[in-house]
Amino acid sequence: MRYFLLLLSAAALLFTSCRQTREEAVSKEEALALAREIDASIENKKPKNFDNLLNADMLARRIAQNKGVAESPAFLQGIKEGFARVNMGNQIIRGLGDKGTYQLVKHYEKDKVQHLVYRLYADDGLNYHDFELSKEKGKTYIADMYIYLAGQSFSSLLADMASAFIQENGKEDREMIAAAETLKRVKLKMQQGDFAGARKVFDTEIPEQAAKEKMFRLMSIQISSELNEEKYVKELTDYQQAFPDDPNSYLLLIDLHFLQKEYDKALTSINMLDKLIDKDPFLDYYRALVYNMKQQPDLAISHLESLYKQYPGFESGVLELIACYLEAKETEKANAIIEVYQNNLQFDQLLLQQVISMYGQ
Repeated sequence: MRYFLLLLSAAALLFTSCRQTREEAVSKEEALALAREIDASIENKKPKNFDNLLNADMLARRIAQNKGVAESPAFLQGIKEGFARVNMGNQIIRGLGDKGTYQLVKHYEKDKVQHLVYRLYADDGLNYHDFELSKEKGKTYIADMYIYLAGQSFSSLLADMASAFIQENGKEDREMIAAAETLKRVKLKMQQGDFAGARKVFDTEIPEQAAKEKMFRLMSIQISSELNEEKYVKELTDYQQAFPDDPNSYLLLIDLHFLQKEYDKALTSINMLDKLIDKDPFLDYYRALVYNMKQQPDLAISHLESLYKQYPGFESGVLELIACYLEAKETEKANAIIEVYQNNLQFDQLLLQQVISMYGQ
């Protein structure tokens, strides 16, 4: 089961199924209680606490269902050992950096299964995690997670990768296993800010077969976004053509349309993503950015004001609103928000001075 350990570690570099009889239904109250545990683990930077909320047995069952295989002790043990290596909580906390946010967007029930949708926003961009919850022996766990950027559930992603790691004769694909090991080195270079080094390793050491896999393509897109806009646009376009029905296309296309100055299409992608999430007020930030580029300041301000009501602690949104007010010569409104900004010790005051200097006051 060595390949399972590798694919688990590799899949974690990114960021519904039928319940088994051994699992129990989760109530709304239990789901919200788990949300509070998730919040505390991330806010207090305690990745182990987050990892303890993930249930490897439940995930293994879902992977087995996706692959249509029986749950064996070796299979379950492979998933558990892989999970120990993944450190998902650490991946999320590290990805947030100093000012990123990981916030509950909504709680809902589907097919009698409780779900929690979280938004991850950081310098690297936007992503959503839809947690499927289940209960075993009276304790509530995260049984699986739908990763919007990947366009599929964690269990489905791992099941697909498991298929890629196994040849038709049932033997492990050594080339794919080596590629997964290489991908870990690529991610390490990215975490160190060495995107040129990550690009070199990816291009020279990842075989063509592996590079076509969804997870590898998404990693390449992330690298290109930091290095080469032309290659980034091409990879985004190719990915969208290869996976046109994937929900993650909306996330990726926002950036693609923005770069290509197709602002109406960018708005369509934002609205489609919002419909898929079933409303996230945070997306007003992206709408405002688009309306600014469309030279429609009134609409930009309207969306930023709505954003501010919902997320007054979102620094970038507050700065953007101040800039828009100053540019529109709405001095009184600008001054009121500036005062709020100045009183928030967590906000970067130098950035505020740069905005004031740029737009004049």
